Amino acid sequence: MSAYYPVGATRVEGETVATSTTRASVGIPAEYHQAIIYQASTDFRLHLNPAVLDVVYYDNSATSKWVMGGSTSSLRVDLSDRSSGTGTGTVMDSGTTTDRLYICLSEPVGGLYVDVKAVNGSSSTLAAHYYNGSSFAAVSSLSDGTASGGATFAQDGVVTFTAPTDWRSGSLFDQVDDRSAPGTNGYWLRLSWGSALDSDTEIQNLWSINKDTSRGYYRANVEYLFSFDRRAVGALEAVVASSTGTLQITWIRTVQ
Repeated sequence: MSAYYPVGATRVEGETVATSTTRASVGIPAEYHQAIIYQASTDFRLHLNPAVLDVVYYDNSATSKWVMGGSTSSLRVDLSDRSSGTGTGTVMDSGTTTDRLYICLSEPVGGLYVDVKAVNGSSSTLAAHYYNGSSFAAVSSLSDGTASGGATFAQDGVVTFTAPTDWRSGSLFDQVDDRSAPGTNGYWLRLSWGSALDSDTEIQNLWSINKDTSRGYYRANVEYLFSFDRRAVGALEAVVASSTGTLQITWIRTVQ
């Protein structure tokens, strides 16, 4: 039986996010389409960030090089914004310099928040490339907030860069000229590393960082109800002009 709209809620879940003059972000939990957002005392600014549409790992040494997960899960399900799934599992363990992590986004972004579950302890430098319509080109002003002690993916952190003006959308199999690659359309970002990763390296969650600072303005002591198009929105991002605050979020899951 089809749902009647406006649809009813089937589950609610609450959490808080500490806000300050430094950007704070949080991925929208899987299958949640609405939220009530409230902050006492302090006005805030808010972005709705682009969604992660697909994630796929390229294992250069494997016979089937495009790894999209096991029989009951996929990297898309596990890493698209925020999930209770298994993340990258063993996929990134001992990742070599010829392996890649490809991320498809609904719009151009200025970075990614990376929630690392099993940290990499091997010295390695992160690189990021975007598709410009003819090839993958290096992003500019790359800053790796996951790096610690010379190792990328060594901690939770934000990877930022200057959003390319010539980023082009398309399917990955067209861009790499490999018909076995995923066909999801969007803005693809490729992550790689300069040295092999640790034998136990795992990303738990991944969501986008907005490419600009033109966030909306919201007043303190007011509840705001948002409905999200999950094909386009995957995370929230907030800052305050001064001082600090606590953003209270009630996630609402509705009838599918």
